[in-house]
Parts: sequence; C-alpha cells; structure tokens
Amino acid sequence: MAPSAPPKLSVGDVLAFSDAALTRYMTEHRRPDGRFELDNIDGWDTLPARDRAKFAERLRAGATKAAEANRSHAVDLDQVTARLLGASTNNSASPPRCLQVAQTPEDLEKRQIQDLLDEVSTNPHEYHELLQPWLEYPDSREAYNWMTIFQRQLTSWEYFLAWRNERRGIYDYDAEYSLYVERIQRGYALYRLTQNLAELEADLSSDKKGFDLSEQRRRREQYGLLEVGDGDGFPAYAEAVTKRLAEHGFTQTFQLDPDPAQQDKLTTWIEYLCYGYCWRDRCIENLRDLQPEYDDAWKQLVDAGVLKSGETEERLRTTESAMQRQSEEDAAAKEVELARSAAGAVLAAKDQAIKDPGSSNLTPQACIQMIDKAHTRLDKATAALKRVKRRGNLITDFIRGTFGHKRARRDLEHHGLLQTKDE
Repeated sequence: MAPSAPPKLSVGDVLAFSDAALTRYMTEHRRPDGRFELDNIDGWDTLPARDRAKFAERLRAGATKAAEANRSHAVDLDQVTARLLGASTNNSASPPRCLQVAQTPEDLEKRQIQDLLDEVSTNPHEYHELLQPWLEYPDSREAYNWMTIFQRQLTSWEYFLAWRNERRGIYDYDAEYSLYVERIQRGYALYRLTQNLAELEADLSSDKKGFDLSEQRRRREQYGLLEVGDGDGFPAYAEAVTKRLAEHGFTQTFQLDPDPAQQDKLTTWIEYLCYGYCWRDRCIENLRDLQPEYDDAWKQLVDAGVLKSGETEERLRTTESAMQRQSEEDAAAKEVELARSAAGAVLAAKDQAIKDPGSSNLTPQACIQMIDKAHTRLDKATAALKRVKRRGNLITDFIRGTFGHKRARRDLEHHGLLQTKDE
C-alpha cells in the first residue's frame, strides 16, 4: 500500500518541528524511490537566501535521521543544500520538487560515521562505555584526549593489517613505509610541529631508520601471537585462525582469502577479531605468570602493618592517595621543625637563666621539666616522621614493583572490553 500524501506544511511548521518530529515526518513520507517531497511544503521556494540556508540545514538534519531509519537509500545531504540554495540564485528556473537520494549505501555509511564522531566528540561522557577500550584508564572519567583515543584505534588497525599481510607472505615494505609516513605526518600536524613536518615532506624517504625501528618493535610485540601448526604459508595460518576463534566459541562459517583485497569486510572483521583474541590470550598468560610475584608483594605490604582501614591496591595507586601520603609526610616534617624550634627556645631560656639568674624566674627544676618536655615532643615527632616515611616508601616500592602486573591487568581489561564490543 502506497504511503498517504503528506499533509501540507508551511516553512514555519518545518522549522518549528522538534528533531524527533521532523525525523518522523520525513521517514513516514518518503516516496517509494526514496525521495522526499517538497511540494507539500508551502513557501520554501520563495524564501530569501539567508532563510533558505537555515531551512536547508534543518532538512539536512531530518534527512540524516530519516535515512538512518531506512538504510536502503543513502541521502545525498550535499545535494539537499545545493538544490535548495541553487533555487535562490536562479529565480527564473523551476525549483526542484523533491530531494534526490543516492543509490549506494556508501554515502550513508560515511555520513553515519562522521555524525557519530561529531556526536561522541561533543558529548564524550555519554559514550564512556563505547570509548572504554581505548582509554588509558578504562574506569577513569577524566578529560578525553581525542588524539590519543583515535590514534590507538588507528594504530591497532594498521598493526593488524601489517600482521595479516606478513602471515600471507605479501608484506610490502614500500607500502608499509608510506603508511608510516602518513602516520608521522598526522602526528606532526596534530601537534603543530611545523618544522618537523616540513623537513619530512621535503624528503619523504628521510625517516626509514625510524620506520625500521618501529617495524622491529611491532614484530617483537606480535611475535608468537598465533601459533601455526605443521606446515607454513597461508593455509596453515587460515587453519590457525579458525582454531583460535573456535576456542573462544566463534562458530560462524567464514573463508579467508589469500588476497586480502578480495576479502569482504565481514571476513576481514572476523580476522581482526581473531587478532584481538590472540592479544587477549597473551594478556591472560602474562597476568598468570606475574600473579605469584604480585601476591607475595601484597602480602609483605599487608604484614608490614602500614595500611589503613579500607586501603586497597586500587586505592593506593590513585593520585588522591599519593597526594594524601605526601600531605601526611609534609605535616610530619613540619611538626619535627616546630618541635626542634621549641627545644631550641627552651635551651636558650636555660642558658639565659644560667648566665643571668636575676633576669629569669625559672628555677633549675622548671628548666629540667621544660627540657624534658621539649625533648619528648621532638622524639615523638621524629618517630612519627620516620613511620610516615616508612609507610610511604613501602607503598611506593609495592606500586613500582608490581607495575608489570598492573599493566598486564589493564591490558587484559582493555582487550576484554574490546572483544565485548567486537562480539
């Protein structure tokens, strides 16, 4: 059954629509070919240029959401604006009566990606769960560093592409170097290192030493990620990928292609999923190897009796905890200074009483009592400072000594979150 004719609206009605209302209207009243009628909107073709631009932007927003609701047609949003604004520059021409849509889904996919990036970067904390795998500290709510977040994603993907090509025996040094140069150029541009950028662009082959070192590091990190069975070459690699995925409960049928350029996107993503599982398995193994040493270090810290009630390993590693320990040490050191100063004043008063007995009302007994009190205060302050320093040193030694365990656990959390998102 063909959709009912849209009710007549004025330009004012459209501009007054909420986002949801406009999306609903454009979704419900698409033509069978995916086009949006403009004949049902009175007055749009006579708007002044400035108002027409505002109206065009409003329709762009509605068209984006409506197209997302019907993915069989990708809206050519640039054409929406061009057609609307074009009418104002040629009043003698007949204005277009509908909004044309593109015939392929690629435009919609690109628009959706850009819209998502814009939305996430505008409201990052609303997308914390989505961003978690790429945060240095997944549980942190601190300010987001977009260059770091997106660079991690891109680097992970590029490292995977190099890895899969090597597994196929089709590694291309020149192609990989070109990607490396592009990566360095992006970094220089983002951090406004104009001189470095200019030097690199003047001679694009000048950083091959840096590239070679980068590739050595990548290969060292990826070494042994996926054990290949008897034989070598692509067939053995493809079998190993299937086996690793099956170990993680992935049973969907797929077929890797010896030529990655001929491989469909879903299969490539499945291959990337295996790559992620390989990293996750390595993290689990690393954490298992480091766990006994960590348990022993934590036991020694607990047995030392320096922890306060409620202090956990996670708590000790926070900036707040470190600042509190420093504050405690500063206060203890200050008390030592005050106690030492007070003891000096007492000794000075005693010396004055000895030199000029007539100028002081202190009796010998009173002097002794004051000296004893000052020494007691200084001894207590010194002992307290020693305890605070010992506590701080033991905690610091624990944190530094178990950093590898913390790193391995954080890596596992990262890859665990990433696998959850992929699946």
